[in-house]
Formats: sequence, structure tokens, C-alpha cells
Amino acid sequence: MDTNLISLLLQLSLATTQHQNLYFDVRPRADFVVAESELRTATALSDINIGYPKNWINTYRATRIKLNTGMAEGKSESLSAAQIDLIRHAPINSEIGIEVDYMYNNPVTGIPYFNQAKFTVMVVPDQQAVFLNDHSSVRNYIDQAIKRRNLVLPKEFSGLQIDFMVDEKGTTIDLTSVKNSNFPSLDKELFEIICEMPAWKPAEDSNGKRVKQSLRFSIGTGGC
Repeated sequence: MDTNLISLLLQLSLATTQHQNLYFDVRPRADFVVAESELRTATALSDINIGYPKNWINTYRATRIKLNTGMAEGKSESLSAAQIDLIRHAPINSEIGIEVDYMYNNPVTGIPYFNQAKFTVMVVPDQQAVFLNDHSSVRNYIDQAIKRRNLVLPKEFSGLQIDFMVDEKGTTIDLTSVKNSNFPSLDKELFEIICEMPAWKPAEDSNGKRVKQSLRFSIGTGGC
């Protein structure tokens, strides 16, 4: 799957009056995502995370899949029956925690050693929410909103992250600041910009039903 489409990654460098670089993106809050329909047919860890490093794991000790509703164990890259049953019921916007205990052979010494890999995958709708039918439109909206409010982000601005939900009507709701900057007044202005966003095109599940989608807005200076 095209991770650029999955993540809704939106990046932009804008020249302000102080010629600084402004970076922002809007995407699901987890580093890895899996579409609802793909999760329902998954039979291996690599089906859940396309970047799963199965080629350099020599021997599995144990695998664990965790949801808020429970945990299921396995013994290989292939999912156990209990793991398959667990993820089949994972709702959209839920986060799946995966832990892999394995043995890895040192390529220089050939000596095997124990290691553990951990990652989190978010379940996203098959058709993700889109801002005004065009991802690039959110760039224009934020750019214009910042200019309209005469905001200047100093180089010392440490960055802000806001989680929000796009509901079935395309409205942004349930805004929460997950990382505040060192400029509370700027945080307040940026929070209001996200809160006042025009309607999005709502996400849809595999049956074409409109559903909520959780997203994260991040903004900072100097790129990522």
C-alpha cells in the first residue's frame, strides 16, 4: 500500500517575515497504519506492517499482539489463531501494540543474541478523511490562517502537536494538545486554527459507511 496516501502526510516550507521555515503535517498519530479491510484478512505480522523486518529475524521466541480488549500470543511471523481472532475485532482508530522476542545472529561473530522489537500500528478506514477533497487545500488554509492572525513563529518555537477527530459529518472534534510548545499564546492561536477548520470529506469504512477518523496535526520550525 502507498504509505504516502495512507499517512495523509502534508508538508510545507513557508517564508515568514523573518524568512523562517515552517513545517507541518497532518496524519494518523501512529508511525505505522493498516487499512481496516487489510487487517481483516491478515495472517502474518508483515500483513499488519509492510515494513516488518522478517528477513533478519533468525529464530522467534514469542510474539504478542495487544489491544485494549486483550492480548494474544504467537510463536512466529505467522499469526496464531488467537491473534487472528483478536485483530479481526479491532475497531477503526484503535492502536495495536506488537512485541516480538527473537534471536539474532551477529553478522561478524555469528553469535546469536536475544532482542525484542516493539511497534504500534493504527487501524485506519479504507477511505481516509480528506480536507476539502484535496490534501493540498489544508496547506492553503493554514498558511492563510497564520497570515490573517499575523502570527510569527520564532526559531525558539519548540513545536506543537494536536490530536483531533474528523467525525461522520466532516467536522473536527475532540481536539487535544498532546505536545505543547514553549509559547502558550501561539499554542492557543494554532489550536483555534485547527478548531475552526472547514469541513473535511469524511472517512469511509470498507462498506462505504461514513466513520470517524483520528488524526494528528504537528507544526514546528526548521523542518522535521
